[in-house]
Amino acid sequence: MKQFIKFGVVGTIGFIVDATILVYLINSLSFEIPFARIISFIIAVFVTWTLNRNFTFTKNRNFEKRKEYIYYLSIQTIGALLNYIIFILLVYFDEFFKNNIIISLAIASVLAMFFNFFMIKRKIYNNSNNI
Repeated sequence: MKQFIKFGVVGTIGFIVDATILVYLINSLSFEIPFARIISFIIAVFVTWTLNRNFTFTKNRNFEKRKEYIYYLSIQTIGALLNYIIFILLVYFDEFFKNNIIISLAIASVLAMFFNFFMIKRKIYNNSNNI
């Protein structure tokens, strides 16, 4: 449970990074929503990997740093696809969510967070090499 809370704190930081960059790219630089979302996500994933590696999952590292990051990125990419699909569906199929983009981002992020936590904990930071 302690790890899940730490993961949630890191996820919150990642969400803030993601949301800040997303809103900036859309409102200040006039990026299209899908492209802005991809950029904001990539930056947020790097931030969360760094924090999770050094704060959440400090024990049971099964891989060298480079390999660990590749596995982390792979799992996050699957989670990102889930996150992105939910986000896009909300934004493009409901006017409320299109007008409240942060709510859409929050819903998508929370749903993907559960997937990410359990996959990262099980496949990367456990006591055996299951990958």
